[in-house]
Amino acid sequence: MQGRPRPRIHPVTPRLKMAAPRMIAEKSWRRLVTQPRNRRLQSSCCPTTPPTYTRRRLAGGGAEGRTQSANLCDEHLPLRPDRGDMCNVANVATRWLALISALVSMSCTSPPQHAAAQPPGFPDLGTFAPVPVESYIEPPEKGPPFAYFSTPYNISCFFEAGEVIPAWAEQAITCNGEFPGMDSGSCVVGRAAAAGMGPAYALNKTGHPCGGQFSHGKLLDVGQKVSAFNATCAVGSDHLVACLDTTQGHHGFVLKPSGSFAF
Repeated sequence: MQGRPRPRIHPVTPRLKMAAPRMIAEKSWRRLVTQPRNRRLQSSCCPTTPPTYTRRRLAGGGAEGRTQSANLCDEHLPLRPDRGDMCNVANVATRWLALISALVSMSCTSPPQHAAAQPPGFPDLGTFAPVPVESYIEPPEKGPPFAYFSTPYNISCFFEAGEVIPAWAEQAITCNGEFPGMDSGSCVVGRAAAAGMGPAYALNKTGHPCGGQFSHGKLLDVGQKVSAFNATCAVGSDHLVACLDTTQGHHGFVLKPSGSFAF
């Protein structure tokens, strides 16, 4: 019995089928390794000891393989095109973080504006007993509320106390009455207030005769102080009245027999 004829097979086909995977793998690997990078990383992006990665290379028709370590900063390694952009963004972000950290450190270590020393002759406000400012505030018909207080020395004062004072303004501390230490041996009715637009304060004579009563507001007794936001006023012994406004630096005035002054 004659068998069926065997199909003709091209003599080159088996070899092509066997060699094709190896040729494709070799060409792919050669193109992968020798392909130049589109973008170079900045030298600062690569650490002193660059990280490595492993890539499997086919050999022997794909039956066996070996690994090869490579440097991420090598010139011929195929990296994603956006690697350089990512590195640049990281560098910029690092610099911004360093700048912000430096500014925060400076702001934390720098002394606040309140810490400036008062002029010679100004009393230590820390030695006076604080009283609640709410007891001295009088509701106004319009505008911000003010705190009013009187003293045992025929001097009455007031200052703004109802809202936060902007940095470009003063707190409008004002005192009126018989001021000691302005003219020796005579009574002077004066006014202590901000000079012009401030922030410094000044003492001025009003020209009014002595003998008037300046008693508006609740009494602030000797040894007490009242504060609101950046304004503090204190009453001491021996005809002392002192006020301090720290809205823009340290400004205010001192009224005392040994010499009244403003700053």
